[in-house]
Amino acid sequence: MDQQNRIVITTQDISEFQKLLKTLENDEDAYEFRQPVDFKGLGLTDYPKIIRHPIDLSSVKKKLKTGKYSYHDEIISDVQLIWENCKTYNMANSFIYLQAEKMEKLTKKQLGIMKLGVPRAISEEKKEDGNAEGDNPEEENNEEDEDVITIGDKIRLAEYIKDLDYSSLHGLVSLLHSEARGSVENVEGNKLQLRVDNLDADTFRRAEEYVMKQLDIAAPEIVDLQSSKRQKTR
Repeated sequence: MDQQNRIVITTQDISEFQKLLKTLENDEDAYEFRQPVDFKGLGLTDYPKIIRHPIDLSSVKKKLKTGKYSYHDEIISDVQLIWENCKTYNMANSFIYLQAEKMEKLTKKQLGIMKLGVPRAISEEKKEDGNAEGDNPEEENNEEDEDVITIGDKIRLAEYIKDLDYSSLHGLVSLLHSEARGSVENVEGNKLQLRVDNLDADTFRRAEEYVMKQLDIAAPEIVDLQSSKRQKTR
C-alpha cells in the first residue's frame, strides 16, 4: 500500500479499535476466535503447516495495547486474517467456517459504522454532503453483494485441485481454457500449471463449483474425513 495513503493510528483510533475488538469478542460466534488455537492439545499436527501466521482476538488486543500497530490497515489485516485462517483450515460450510463468515461480515459492518480504515477527509466529506458519492444506499448494497475472492478462497481451491483425479483435472483444464486461457500455462514439456490468481470472480466460482462437484463424486471419503477432523477448530 502507498505509504502516503495509509492512515496513521491516533490515540482516539486506539480507543475506537478497542471498542471494535470488544464488540467482536462479545459476539456469540466469537468463542473459537478469542484465544490462540491449541493445535497440540487438539492433535492437529498439520495446523502449523497450513496456517503460517496464526492470530486471534487476544493477540490483536495485545499488539494494539503495546503499540505494535502504526496504521489502520495493519490491525484490520490482522483481524481479517483470523477469519481467513479459519476458512483456510476448515472445510467450507462446516459449522466453524460459517462462524468465521459471520464474524467477517460483522467486522466489515462495524468498520463501516465506526469509519475505521477510511481516510478522515473522505469520512468527514460524506457526513457534510448527504449526496456524496458512495452515500447512495443502493450503491452500498451493490458493493456488499460484490463477490470478493479472498486469499483463503484461492488457497483452498488450490488444495482441492490437488485431490482431483486425471479425468476431473482434464475437465477443469478444458473449462479454464475456454473461460480464462491466461490461467493455464505450459511448463516443462507436457506439464501444465494452473494459476488461480488469474481468474476473475465468475470464472473462479465456476471452477470452484466444478472441483467441489468432482470431489463429491470421486472422493467423498476424503472430504468427509477432513470435515470431521477439522470442523471443531479454527
